[in-house]
Amino acid sequence: MSKKIERNDPCWCGSGKKYKKCHEAFDEKMEIMKQKGYAVIDHDLIKTPEQIAKIKESCKINIAVLDYVEEHIKPGVSTEEIDRWVHEETVRHGGIPAPLNYEGFPKSVCTSVNEVVCHGIPDEEQILKEGDIINVDVSTIYNGYYSDSSRMFCIGKVSPEKEKLVKVTKECVEIGISQVKPWTPIGNMGSAVHKHAVENGYSVVREIGGHGVIATVDGHRVAAGNDKLMKKEKIAYRNCSCTGTIVHLAVDGVYAGHILISDMLKPNAAAAMQALKNSGVHRLVMLTGDDDRVAQQVAGEVGITEVHSQLLPADKVSEVEKLLQTREEKSTVAFVGDGINDAPVLSRVDVGIAMGALGSDAAIEAADVVLMDDDPLKIAKAIRIARKCLRIVYENICFAIGIKLLCLFLVTIGIANMWMGIFADVGVMVIAVLNAIRALFVKKL
Repeated sequence: MSKKIERNDPCWCGSGKKYKKCHEAFDEKMEIMKQKGYAVIDHDLIKTPEQIAKIKESCKINIAVLDYVEEHIKPGVSTEEIDRWVHEETVRHGGIPAPLNYEGFPKSVCTSVNEVVCHGIPDEEQILKEGDIINVDVSTIYNGYYSDSSRMFCIGKVSPEKEKLVKVTKECVEIGISQVKPWTPIGNMGSAVHKHAVENGYSVVREIGGHGVIATVDGHRVAAGNDKLMKKEKIAYRNCSCTGTIVHLAVDGVYAGHILISDMLKPNAAAAMQALKNSGVHRLVMLTGDDDRVAQQVAGEVGITEVHSQLLPADKVSEVEKLLQTREEKSTVAFVGDGINDAPVLSRVDVGIAMGALGSDAAIEAADVVLMDDDPLKIAKAIRIARKCLRIVYENICFAIGIKLLCLFLVTIGIANMWMGIFADVGVMVIAVLNAIRALFVKKL
């Protein structure tokens, strides 16, 4: 347990000032807010003046890149060309495009044209034309500090409807920023934005966890999600006979069709499951939010017999709680996940394993083990490495204690000498270190 900071101790912020002269009053107010039921941030999220200055340096590059885009964007330009501008300008200023390879994102910028809400992917074949509107979302890393801002561009002469949309959206941003004040709930910002949007005939995109999204597009209420969303909205939908993840679409309460998305099974997934069984894992369970048909098909291909499908994030936690309650004595429950919905489960189980290459930040932070190349075969290898390390630890403990007990026994009967005592101390340590070096040679495991 961490020691309580005293009033005359150096402040936790690193300013060098005494706590009473720096953040004591701040922390007292934070405690009052917490007692009132507000969510308060941790100390490590509070930025020092030096950190803020470095963030501003990143922001300067971010804005310079957007200025460059504004100078050159016009009809006939492809979104792929915008991506090249952003990448080259960011690098030229000494920065790094933050979106590139983030959770598998293939480009250096997000370009959302017309009805695309956000995070559109640049494409060589997507050519801007007169009357388009486009949001260019630039994120920059500079000396380890991030900045993120976007700018909306009207390409040539746009329709009155689009012009009004851009105008009201800008007003929403300004109104939202005006609500960002010390000691005020962040929800005030969202509430102010939503109010202004609704007053002008617009709505804010709503994400319903485990269901989908609902948004107003060109004056039409569009719902996109799974069958749970359709049932929630009381919309008659059509099931698809094909295997895959189905995204149902409805416009103004009328079913418009569906999109089928099929995941690519990793080539070594089945081998990974067999490797886990060979490593002593006696129970393999699949927990997924996918449709039951998809889940059963994937499970059959990889050799998993126990499947729980169509689970919301809370449902996954519930299933894991059941596993923890019904597990055999001294057994360990591990969970492998990569999405933000997996984070609660990863933090609950005995061992949380995240896929680092394409996994979300939330999953990575919640996990105990992170596989950086997303190879499921590495899970079994990680188990073998862990067992080898533990075996070496136990060997060293038993060897060290055994030698010392033997030396003590020899002392009591008058046989041991000084050299034996030195060996029992320094010699045992050297041998234990040499034995521990074996843990470095794990390539063949």
